[in-house]
Amino acid sequence: MTFGEDMIDTYSILTNRWDTLNGEWEEQSNTLVSGPDGGAESITATSTVRIPLTNKGRVAFEEFSKWDVVLELQQDPNLEVTYPTYTTSSSPSVNEWTVEGIYLDEAATIDENRGPDIFNPGETLMMLVNPTSTMAGRFYNRATISTPNGFTVAVHFYVPPREFYVVDSAGAKVYRYEETSTLLGSSDLDPLNADAAGLAKNGSDFWTTDIQDDEAYKYTSVFTTGTTWAFDTANLRAEGITTEGTNIWTAEFQTNEVFMYDMIGTYVSKFALTSANRDARGIATDGTYLWVVDDKDSTVYKYTVAGALDSSFPLDSGNASATGITTDGTNIWVVDSGGPSVYKYTLGGTFKTSFDLDAANTDPQGIVISSR
Repeated sequence: MTFGEDMIDTYSILTNRWDTLNGEWEEQSNTLVSGPDGGAESITATSTVRIPLTNKGRVAFEEFSKWDVVLELQQDPNLEVTYPTYTTSSSPSVNEWTVEGIYLDEAATIDENRGPDIFNPGETLMMLVNPTSTMAGRFYNRATISTPNGFTVAVHFYVPPREFYVVDSAGAKVYRYEETSTLLGSSDLDPLNADAAGLAKNGSDFWTTDIQDDEAYKYTSVFTTGTTWAFDTANLRAEGITTEGTNIWTAEFQTNEVFMYDMIGTYVSKFALTSANRDARGIATDGTYLWVVDDKDSTVYKYTVAGALDSSFPLDSGNASATGITTDGTNIWVVDSGGPSVYKYTLGGTFKTSFDLDAANTDPQGIVISSR
């Protein structure tokens, strides 16, 4: 009798488990979550990766904290595997991911309206992932996402290399380098822009300063001259130039001031640099702060956009002939005419690495780095 009861109990357990499995299989059969265009797509990023997922099935998802995410970051010969955890923060920290938004139409930024935090059929969920690796150029990667019901989708993506643009005053050219320091080519500047110094970039447009005719030259992405505008009369020798897309700032070498203009060259205001910053060259901004590199004391000075001195840091001993400076909000690069070379620093001023410029790029002045 005991043996018979055990068999009945076992049969009941198996039956229940079979029903559970059938339910899971049925749910999985109704689940279809795809990555971009159903497969691989180039996804650009700075420090984070945006991955769109489209719910093409009949199952809604929530409780994103129960999703499993695996990132494989590949740059020959190294493979890095990480397991980012879910966070409700809109700005995930390193090795975290979050849901940036759920959309009825992601391209038109039309939010879903059938329940907050529920990934319904027909909607697009935008994942925002912050990997542990610094995603330098030419990384090939895979993100594998598994839902609690056992459905798995893999998305392959490629982080393209960023590019440095370095203006050469002697040659009246702009040299273009891959972030890995490989020379990609060069473009001629306008013949009238023969004394170019600073270089700024916003979107596909570039601006240079000219220290002889005291003008800013605006160029297209292929360095066809668009427009020019004259600096304020007090802006006698503008060396550096930078923009965040709303304003343009120039660093004045003779009076040691920073001048601010709107995007078409109308003068707005100025502020004086600290007394130690008496040989201002290049200038860079992230929209909140301005960094001004000083040639004489080999120091980078950090200001608020309103002109208040925030901090400073000394340059590496080899970076003794600093000219231009640029930032991506995470690192700072300073170009040196003595090398000629480019030096990389953290925002706090810790030297990280450097690379040599092309032999023809003998008189580097301004520098900018493109966004991904």
